[in-house]
Amino acid sequence: MDKFEHISVKGFRRLQSTEIEMRNLVVMIGANGSGKTSFLDVLSTLAASASGNLNHTLQLKCGLSEILTRGKAQELEIEISMKVPDEEPLRYSLTLSPKGLSYEVKNETLTQQRNLNRPEPFKYIESHILDIKYFPGRQWTFETQLGS
Repeated sequence: MDKFEHISVKGFRRLQSTEIEMRNLVVMIGANGSGKTSFLDVLSTLAASASGNLNHTLQLKCGLSEILTRGKAQELEIEISMKVPDEEPLRYSLTLSPKGLSYEVKNETLTQQRNLNRPEPFKYIESHILDIKYFPGRQWTFETQLGS
C-alpha cells in the first residue's frame, strides 16, 4: 500500500518548523493551539494543490498571509515523501510566497530517484514562479493518496 513516509512543514500557522515521520498509526496529542488542526489543514492544502483547487482552499483560509506563522515566516514550505511499491519514494515540494493579496508558487517539484547510480533524481514537475516544466514519466495519482 502506498503511504506517506515523511512530512516537513515550515511557516504554516503554529507549525513554524515541523517534521513528522509517518507510520501506520499517527496520534496527535497536544494542548489547544499547539498545531493539531494546522497539521490536518496542511494535508487539505496538499490535496487542494494536487486537484487544482489551491487558490479556492487558500481563500477559504483567508489567504496565504493569514496562514503563515505570524512574524516568523515569509513563505510556506511543504515537503512530503510517499512510498511507491517496488520503487524509490516520490518526493513532492511546494513553496508559496505572498504576492499582494494573493500568492505565487515560488517552487514546486515532484521527483523520484529512479536510477540509484545517478546523483540527480528524475523530475516529474519542476516549477520556479512562472517557469513550469512537466516531464513524461510513469502514471501515478498523488490525489488518490490525499483522499480527493
